[in-house]
Amino acid sequence: MNSVLFIMSIITTALIGFLAVSITERNKQIFNLPEKFAISFPLGAGIIAFYLFYISLLGLNITIISTIPLFILGMFGILKLYQTRPRHDSYINIEECWSKQSWIRRVLLILFTVTIVWKLSFMFFNAIVIPPFFDDAITCWSYKAKVIYFNKSLEMEPDNPLFLGGAYSLYPLAPSLFRVWVALIMGGWHEAYIQLHSFLILISLLLVIFTSLREYTSFFTRVLSCYLIVSIPLFSTHAYAGYADIILSCYITVSFILLMKWYFTKERNILIIAAASMAMAIFTKNEGFVLYLPAALITFSYY
Repeated sequence: MNSVLFIMSIITTALIGFLAVSITERNKQIFNLPEKFAISFPLGAGIIAFYLFYISLLGLNITIISTIPLFILGMFGILKLYQTRPRHDSYINIEECWSKQSWIRRVLLILFTVTIVWKLSFMFFNAIVIPPFFDDAITCWSYKAKVIYFNKSLEMEPDNPLFLGGAYSLYPLAPSLFRVWVALIMGGWHEAYIQLHSFLILISLLLVIFTSLREYTSFFTRVLSCYLIVSIPLFSTHAYAGYADIILSCYITVSFILLMKWYFTKERNILIIAAASMAMAIFTKNEGFVLYLPAALITFSYY
């Protein structure tokens, strides 16, 4: 039953993100369907975190009742998904992927793909078996999430020791608040499921790179890029250690890819999602503002 509830929380999150992307497009079909799926989960997770934060500012408790609007958005996401007509050019071209590749590249593609699956399998296993044990990962993210979840509210009184979740109150709350959302849906704090947060964001990051760069790079380059990412030792650790660095990296990557897409297409609606991703990065880690500021200044200077 826990697995079903966890999957429900993740699917609802993705549907909320899918709805947001679809509304932003305004029937222009700027993104192909795989791109939408890739962006949906991290975008939905950020929307949920902001929602829980804002209802806390209004003095509401964080309960299943107060999250009913999120489920309604999820239902609208289902309707939007049902209405979506996929572009026929959005899927993988078998000839491009395999037939046109030299035998050396075919061997490398098989090697890279097997290695990616193997590494992700071990990351998944570690995430469900090993609880966070690094001090800053627990203090900054897991502890704050547990405080908020078990208190059913976000303390807003600065003199209270549980102010904004307790320790490191100046740290952004997005990762902790999303984990509260998962715990709410599951009806309890189940560490093995909740700590899959970073792993799922890593999957989204790989999908974003693989799907969104189709127009600019070859199939081989995209697979190689995904291989290089999962081969970074820091990512292998952070996929299960409870940190927020992968989450921050995903929002940074989404924003920069969308800025690049906007530069070539001049579709201003893309800037809305890029700006939302920028805001979610700032709400994920304090470093998000420093890393995004140059991109924001360059974008604004364009006008």
